[in-house]
Amino acid sequence: MSFSNLKIGARLGLGFALALALLAAVAGLGLASMSRIETRLTQIVDDNNVKIFSISTVADNFRDISLAVSNMVVQDDPAELKKQVDVLAAARARYGKAKKEFLATTLNEQEKALLAKLDAAIGFAKPKVDKTVEFSIAGARAEAAENMTRQSAPATAAAIAVIDEIV
Repeated sequence: MSFSNLKIGARLGLGFALALALLAAVAGLGLASMSRIETRLTQIVDDNNVKIFSISTVADNFRDISLAVSNMVVQDDPAELKKQVDVLAAARARYGKAKKEFLATTLNEQEKALLAKLDAAIGFAKPKVDKTVEFSIAGARAEAAENMTRQSAPATAAAIAVIDEIV
């Protein structure tokens, strides 16, 4: 039996059934696409944004550490020097917290490699920075300035360059 031999009611019924089937297929594709979009959006919000915020906080606090050390070198007022020591300690604490938040996210191989590079750069810079701080606290401003200029500042700049790579 051919389509042209069907009664008009049957032909209309088949046409509507075909339209309904196509509509159901489009709706199914739409729902599947929305599910993929939701998965990607969740990844962006729950992982990528956390990474961006935490590594930006790491960068901000590392720069705060650098600034506090520089301020310590030029400071001759004991009260202001104490304030900079407190600023340094607070920035280091915030840095550590932000780094832990970053580590709690899902890291890809490139991020792991950059983090290892950052750890190495900070491991190299921290003793030099600590020596500058020791000189500053001891009141040896000339030695602090010399150490900062020749040792801690270049090492800190290298660590900041790695942080900038991550960001």
